[in-house]
Amino acid sequence: MCRGKDAKYFRGQFAATPLGGKRVLEIGFGNGTFLAWANEQGARVSGTELNAHSVRLGRERGFDVHQGRVGEIAALEGERFDLIALIDVLEHLPDGDLASTLRWIVGHLAEDGVCVARVPNAASPFGLVVQHGDATHRQALSCEVFRQLAPIYGFEVAACANQYRSWAGGAPAVRQLVQRTLRRLSESFIRFVLELRDTPLDMNIVVVLRRAQPRRAGD
Repeated sequence: MCRGKDAKYFRGQFAATPLGGKRVLEIGFGNGTFLAWANEQGARVSGTELNAHSVRLGRERGFDVHQGRVGEIAALEGERFDLIALIDVLEHLPDGDLASTLRWIVGHLAEDGVCVARVPNAASPFGLVVQHGDATHRQALSCEVFRQLAPIYGFEVAACANQYRSWAGGAPAVRQLVQRTLRRLSESFIRFVLELRDTPLDMNIVVVLRRAQPRRAGD
């Protein structure tokens, strides 16, 4: 079961993506909290993970999980998914793996399916501590980078924004209110000085990708 702050986060982050009856894949499912939450929402969930221990635990919990890189898992080859989620995954992939993963995702989305990915915001000074705080990070990603990758790999950026932040209860909520007010003021100041318009500046961003739609005559 997924409870507490993880459940709050997922409810907020995926509020616009109803999961009941949907086919959901998480690439790099880690400790399985998102798989558990999506399953509780009525989704039919699958997951991939390189770590054998995580895969074993996932199977013990009854999940359809597979070990290995997503493009190498034969059981998923004929599948199409309404949602493919990658939470803190893409930034760890070397160039070749990033390219093959994006191509696989585009090829395995259902007609109206979306990919939702959370990554450190390499375009923000607030994202530097996350981006450079992990020696395993291989990619510096931002909303603009995803827009540049889109025509290469056949997807569109449907949305790209700061990650959702859930609220704590009681006294901690007061501290959160102060922090978030100061953060919004800081972001507004930086956008004004650097003429960044609406560029997200939080530590992490969440991007929503979908298949590129064919251009119609006259567009």
